[in-house]
Amino acid sequence: MLCRCVLLFFILCSNLCLSQTLESSLYSKSNLLNDIKHRKQIESYYLGFSDIKSNLCLKVDSLFDVCSFNEIVAFINDTSHVLKYYAFQYIASKNDSFAYEELKRNIWDTTLLFTQQGCYFETMRFNELLVHEYIQFLEFKYCTGGTIGCNNKVYNYGKPNKKIWRKKRRELIQLLMKNRMDMQTFKYL
Repeated sequence: MLCRCVLLFFILCSNLCLSQTLESSLYSKSNLLNDIKHRKQIESYYLGFSDIKSNLCLKVDSLFDVCSFNEIVAFINDTSHVLKYYAFQYIASKNDSFAYEELKRNIWDTTLLFTQQGCYFETMRFNELLVHEYIQFLEFKYCTGGTIGCNNKVYNYGKPNKKIWRKKRRELIQLLMKNRMDMQTFKYL
């Protein structure tokens, strides 16, 4: 009888703790999401001369750690360009074909955004930021290959495939030309 009472007490306490943990994680998830949505600038992972980690990027990492891939994909349709940018970056690192479709959908968006890359500040168009991210991950995966460290993360892409790299590069150049993007911005392609 005592064992049953102890077991029942343990189950009740566990359920209470679990429900509080779930509520607090949902609360922190919504807080992170709201904080990111209200930001007005894009930041690189490290800022300044002393490589201080970006508070914004740490929050994005924390949010994406508790979100499913489908939730992150849904962020691309948000009104916040900051959230859309980081969601696109995440998607491009995981699935370049899906990222290309999202790039085509957002190629018209020329909203100006303030960016801080290390010690360097500039204003860039949203569509140009997406193109830069897409190109970076294409190069990592198909041109460079292997293990790549970027933005405080490690990506394992295996052997490079130059044939796919050339095909996807051509596809991207055609998209940029079709949408009359300034090719001087992407002269390294």
